[in-house]
Order: sequence, then structure tokens, then C-alpha cells
Amino acid sequence: MSVRLPKPIHGWREFAGEVGVIVLGVLIALNAPSPAIAQAQAQPPVAIATDPPTDAVHPASTLAVEIPSHGSIMNGMVYRPSGAGPFPLVVLMHGLPGNEQNMDLAQALRRAGWAVMTFHYRGSWGSEGQFSLDNVIEDAKAAVAYSATPATAKAWNVDSSRIVAIGHSMGGMAGALSDGSGPKRLATILIAPWDPSTLATLIRPLTLAQRNAQAMDRWGDVTHGRLTGISSPEIAAQIVDHGERWRLAEAAHALARDPLLIVTAKRDLPSSQAGPLMAALKADGAKFDSVEVDSNHSFDDRRIELETVVLNWLVQVRR
Repeated sequence: MSVRLPKPIHGWREFAGEVGVIVLGVLIALNAPSPAIAQAQAQPPVAIATDPPTDAVHPASTLAVEIPSHGSIMNGMVYRPSGAGPFPLVVLMHGLPGNEQNMDLAQALRRAGWAVMTFHYRGSWGSEGQFSLDNVIEDAKAAVAYSATPATAKAWNVDSSRIVAIGHSMGGMAGALSDGSGPKRLATILIAPWDPSTLATLIRPLTLAQRNAQAMDRWGDVTHGRLTGISSPEIAAQIVDHGERWRLAEAAHALARDPLLIVTAKRDLPSSQAGPLMAALKADGAKFDSVEVDSNHSFDDRRIELETVVLNWLVQVRR
């Protein structure tokens, strides 16, 4: 697949009225879109709006699963399509704290013939253990590795040689920074991938009170059943202290191994625009696809367009 980079992105504000304008840098746009992108911008696939035929012998099903990670159990679900299988598998990774689960995308993927495994990182939404950004990356590795084991693949009726990681926001960070270790992926899709190193640069000039207020505005009060052992201001403090630890550009070389799609939102915040990552990929000589959707970070008003981009692009790698 050939690279198609978005137009240069300039002058976005991370937090309204609080953070100055930053320039993400100029990315060079190439001429013609790749076949994958041309299809990704086509009409919505049938699976978005139409249920598949009923298979009485092999009906669609849903499994509650437990994913081990470093001595703790993460809660998960597997959504399997109808048919005999084994099915290609999407491991779907949610953001911070996980209010948006992208379940409409999961169901569309299932209707299109993909099994989808969603899970909650350690210390999030009832999963055992302690939440931290470092743990999120380790949990992403554990989830993909567990999905690919022969026993798990058999139990879930999935094809362990066809696993795609899809991550949104913090899940995009996890999907990117967990690549390069564990089983080989069929492909990776990063949806508005979050770059804490960019956010660190933006919020360091703020006072502590401003940081805390912005953290609460951004993530809400995560202590009420969402995350265990950490608050939104504490997350912001970790990012200020060592946000560069989670720099997305560090994943460029690993991501370059397999097909990659990066979906960005035109009205998103700078820390999820993926400009530095795409620049690093280009410098590494990587071939990848990118699509910009005219929406916000959660794609609130472009859910069907997001599903269309993802499903149509996956047709290329599933063949």
C-alpha cells in the first residue's frame, strides 16, 4: 500500500483558552490515493446497515472471556459472526478511560465476518489490578498474545494467523507501542492515536490548578468505577513528569512491518493528530495509509464514515 499523508496541520489548541497554538509540522502529501484509500472513501459496505443471513447451524454468538495479564484477569468479550469459522480476529482497544467503547464498530465488524475481542485493561471497568499507562501497553501485548495461543484460538474459533489490532485514542497508543513483540499481526489500525509526549509539552506550562482542571474536563472523574488506584489529575502529573516515555514515534519501525491504517479527525486535539508518528514512519521508509475524517476525537458525528473507512480498508488485508 502506498502512503497518502493528510494535508499539513497547523495551529490547533489542546485545551480551549488554556494552551497556546502549536505547529505539528508539515507533512508532504503524495499524489494519487492508494487502492485501499480509494475503497475506504467509497460507499458504506453492506455490513454497516444490513444483518447477514441467519445460519441455524453456526449462529452468531457472544462469549464472556477472561484475559490474563501479569497476574491479573482482564474482563473481555468476544463477538463471533455466524458461519463455520475459523474467523479472522480484531482485538479492539479502547481509550482513556474507556467511556467510548466503539461497540458500533465492533458489531459492524462482526456483521462483516470478523470476530471481535474487546477487553478492559488492568484496573479499568472492573478488571483486576492497578491501572497505569505503562500497564496499558503491557495489557495490549498480553491480549494479542493470549488471543493467538492455540487453545484460545480453538475455543474462540478464530484464526490465530489473522489478527488485527485496532486501537482508538489511548488504545491507539497501546496498539502502536505494543507492536513489534508477540505474534505477528495481519494489520494494525490506529484511530485518533493519542500521543502523551505531545500532551506533556502542551500542559507543562500550565499551573497545577490549571492542569488538574483540564484533566477533569478531559477525562472526568475516573475514580467512580472506571479506573482503579488513580485519578485524572494523577494521570496528568504522570504525563508531565515523563510523557516522553510514551512517544508514538518510537513505534514507527515496528509498525512498518505490516499493513497500517491511521485514521485522524480533522477537529481533534493536537495530541491525537498523529503528525509526529506519520513523519517518523515516512522517515523510516514505511508504507502506510491514512485517512482524515471531518469530525472530533470520538467521531461523534461521523460514526458511519469511520466504520466505512475501517471495514473497506480491511477488505484489502483480509484477502
